[in-house]
Amino acid sequence: MQYSLNEIVGQHHSMFCHRAEAESAEYKQFWVSLNREEFHSHRFERKNKYGQTVFLEASYNPPFDAKGRLYKVVKFASDITEQMTCLQSAHSTSVQNDSCAQKGS
Repeated sequence: MQYSLNEIVGQHHSMFCHRAEAESAEYKQFWVSLNREEFHSHRFERKNKYGQTVFLEASYNPPFDAKGRLYKVVKFASDITEQMTCLQSAHSTSVQNDSCAQKGS
């Protein structure tokens, strides 16, 4: 993500999201569900320090303290940007080939 630890400590998670996502109802519901002790594991689109898109395969785990309060959210993530870029490129090539085939080119 290209941030130093000092740049992210104490900041809200939304700093890693594109503005449209951070302001969406789905993003707010994501955090509500974590507060209900719901675990999430998906592919996520995020942004790095320079605003470039990064794809992550990640899980968000909400551990609770002895009083049943959300203690923190633990995230485990792997950068799959290169893999996703290859998939998108392959899809684009496939669409282009299909278009040419339909035109008889």
